[in-house]
Amino acid sequence: MLFLFFWGCASNPSPSEDKVKREAVPDSLRLVLLEKTYHRILTFDLNKEPMDSIKVMLTDESLYWIEEIENAALNESRDFVEARPFHEILTIVTFRILERDKKLRGIYSDRLLHLALGHSGLFSKVNSLELGEFEIKVDRGMRGLKISPKVPIIFFEWEDNRWKFDLYNTMPLVLRGVETIGIKKEWEPGYTVIYLLEKLYRRQLNFDIDEEFLEPNR
Repeated sequence: MLFLFFWGCASNPSPSEDKVKREAVPDSLRLVLLEKTYHRILTFDLNKEPMDSIKVMLTDESLYWIEEIENAALNESRDFVEARPFHEILTIVTFRILERDKKLRGIYSDRLLHLALGHSGLFSKVNSLELGEFEIKVDRGMRGLKISPKVPIIFFEWEDNRWKFDLYNTMPLVLRGVETIGIKKEWEPGYTVIYLLEKLYRRQLNFDIDEEFLEPNR
């Protein structure tokens, strides 16, 4: 443990070193790179391009979250799922529905990543939103809605002279709009998720969507 502590101290750059690295790339260029990275995330073809090519564009926290939520989707019981925040319940139940419908057939790893960032994935819902301009504050890139541009809902982190998408902190805010449907009706988050997904998929699937999907597929 002592070795790890000193190794960490030796390997982590000082704040002044971070500032030098940041200033090596002017904000005008970083803004261009931010917009390109955002577009790349939205247009990345997970079926044709190496998975590692998109993983390097995600923050470590986001990669850990994706792995943890996929494990929950495969194994977690209803009591644990319903204790989670709305965006995680929605992600887990959507995963279970698509797994049952064989939509994830042939995908043997990183299936949650496909669900979140693939074509027609959860994050693609931002295409239906009217977004404002990107803004940079130190090492954080952000974007809000056009009607409230100073309230960001999409986040990126500047690491190693490149932008990385902060999916972990973006997902709850991007899905906040649909969450308010249940909040206004004073529904439990789990019930809201089932209601929304039943409306979305009712004519696309040959099985019913109900509270059964709050439990893992068997």
